[in-house]
Amino acid sequence: MSLLHVAITGRDRRHLTALGPKLRIVVVGYKETKRGITVDAYVHSEKVPWLRKQGYGVTPLENVEPHDRERQGEEQKAARRRLKSGRYGDVVWSGGYLTADEIERAIEIGATNHAGYFERIPLPHLTWEKRRVHAVRIGRGDGKRRPAVCFIAGVHGREWGGPDILIYFAVRLLRAYRDGKGFRHGKHVVSPARVHRLVETMDIVLLPQVNPDGRRFSMARHPFWRKNRRSRRWKSRSRRKPRRRKPRRNLQPRRRPRISRWSMCRPRSSPRNRPSP
Repeated sequence: MSLLHVAITGRDRRHLTALGPKLRIVVVGYKETKRGITVDAYVHSEKVPWLRKQGYGVTPLENVEPHDRERQGEEQKAARRRLKSGRYGDVVWSGGYLTADEIERAIEIGATNHAGYFERIPLPHLTWEKRRVHAVRIGRGDGKRRPAVCFIAGVHGREWGGPDILIYFAVRLLRAYRDGKGFRHGKHVVSPARVHRLVETMDIVLLPQVNPDGRRFSMARHPFWRKNRRSRRWKSRSRRKPRRRKPRRNLQPRRRPRISRWSMCRPRSSPRNRPSP
C-alpha cells in the first residue's frame, strides 16, 4: 500500500465537497477552471478503485511513499551519527533534523550552559503518550511590566523544521549575549546592544515542540501521517450523541401576596422558623 498524489474530479461542487469530511480524503487544495474543479489530494493506492466506483475521476500524479521513506532513513542515520560523535542535541552541527528526544536534550544543555538567563519550564500536563513537554524563557531578571513574546512550533507532527528553527534561534541569541557579540539572522544584523536589550528587558518564551508524539511517530514510523491518532476508546466517546436536554419552561414569576393574607407573620410562630437546638 503506497501513498499517491492524485488529481480528483467529480460531478459537481457538492460531490467534491464530500471528499474531506465524509470520505476522509486528505485534500490540500483545488483548482477551478472552465472545464471544472480539480482537487489536489493524497490517497492510498488501494482506495483509488473505490473512489472511481463512487463516481470520481482519479488521476495519479506521483508516488510520494519512496521519497518520504528515503527522507526518513536519512534523518535516522543523521541522528545516529550525532549520537556517535557526541553531538546529540546540537542543532548547530549540520546533519539532519533533531528528533523529539534531541530537542529535550538541547533544552537541558541550554539550561546548563546559560544559567541565570535561561529557564526551563515544564508544562503541567503530559502528552497522550506520557511525555513531558518543556518550554523555555530567555531573560535576565523578573518583573511585572516586562514585555513578553512567545513562539511555538511543532504543532503538527510532519512539521520537522519549526522546532529546529526555534532551538537554533535560542542558541544564537544565548551565545551572543554570553560573549557580548551580535549575530546575523538572514539579512538582518542584530547588534550587541540590541542583544543585551532583548535579554535584559524582555521575556522571550519558546515552545519548540507542541506535539512530540506526532514528531516521533512521523520520524520513526509513518513519514506522511496527517490524520488524528486518538485511540479507539477516545473516538468511541467522542462519537456518542450529545444528551438532549428538555427546554426550560418560561415560568412567569408569581405575584407576592399581600401581608393581610398571611396567617402567621410573627417570628417563631412556626416550628420551622425556630432555630435547631
